[in-house]
Amino acid sequence: KGESLLQVVRDLRYDVRYALRILRRAPGFALVVIAVLGLGIGANAAVFSLFKAVALRPLPGVQDANGLGVVVTRTTGGRTMPLTHADFEYFRDHSEAFASLAASDFVPMSLAREGGNERIWAELVSGRYFEVLGVAASLGRLLTPNDDVAPGAHPVAVISEGFWQRAFNADPQVIGRTIKLNGQTLTIVGVTQPAFRGSVV
Repeated sequence: KGESLLQVVRDLRYDVRYALRILRRAPGFALVVIAVLGLGIGANAAVFSLFKAVALRPLPGVQDANGLGVVVTRTTGGRTMPLTHADFEYFRDHSEAFASLAASDFVPMSLAREGGNERIWAELVSGRYFEVLGVAASLGRLLTPNDDVAPGAHPVAVISEGFWQRAFNADPQVIGRTIKLNGQTLTIVGVTQPAFRGSVV
């Protein structure tokens, strides 16, 4: 074993010497090789960093991200189709494959502010959304299944800690105040814990 390891080291030394001699004879080629290697390694590192941030790191503020799954409907051709609210209610009430189900949709919305409107991203969610994710409130309460009983009857909103600080200067009296999204008035019932920023990475 010791001799074979020594042989490998010797072979590697000869290979490195040979490669250096070739590269010295053609410095232009050497620069191209080094640039291509640098770009390749950099691109791989960037792709892995993105993959790690999106796929491997659990959602911040969520209790057990590994126990979560996403239900997606597809056509026979493999195209993704949106799940209707009626489909969601059917799965929620009849599926035995899941401990609990929640629905969400990440959408751009228009927030009415003094002097005009501001474009923001929001999640439209079902009543069990926060319960399924295991997210806690830092102020007020979160949505409950009772908020789903009569859709639109008493529209409520839970805002993120960041939005609370930015739009309301972290006012502890924010519970009960209203915001207007897409022309609809919603009553703020809670603020999420600081780590949680939604289920969309």
